[in-house]
Amino acid sequence: EHDIEGFQDAQVVFLKVDMPHNGSRSGLITAILEELDRVMARSKFGPTNHSEALSGTSKRITIERMTQKLIAALNHHHVGVLIIDEFQNLEVTSARYRAETINLFDQLSNQLKIPIVKIGTPDTIRLFGNKTYNRRRLGKLQELQPLSDKAWDNAMEQLFRFQPVP
Repeated sequence: EHDIEGFQDAQVVFLKVDMPHNGSRSGLITAILEELDRVMARSKFGPTNHSEALSGTSKRITIERMTQKLIAALNHHHVGVLIIDEFQNLEVTSARYRAETINLFDQLSNQLKIPIVKIGTPDTIRLFGNKTYNRRRLGKLQELQPLSDKAWDNAMEQLFRFQPVP
């Protein structure tokens, strides 16, 4: 929350959601908007109803319209980073829906101009295939390795030095 003259909007530093178990784009968009609603409800700005705009209509809302609403909401709240965990859940979708979901991330990245962190198992890399236009969407890979015994001991020593509570 900012108290800067001329900027009274809430800024959401990051949003973290899990990829739906079935890799559904509509489920992912809904989950992102629900998380945004949850975060905003805890701020002084109060509840927002971004996710409700996707339901309760007599007509079925298209993925394109859902995407437009998502982009508008994320821009409105100045979201800084979007984190998608369980990215390997895309493996259960067909090649077509997988490609459409990966294209969704490309669209979000191009229009929002924010980093999108995708977290998944090492097998997730295969989801992007060998085609250059898909591989560029993968971004920078970071694989977490187990710490060596010495590195673990050093990390634990540093943590125990930091004791915020007596």
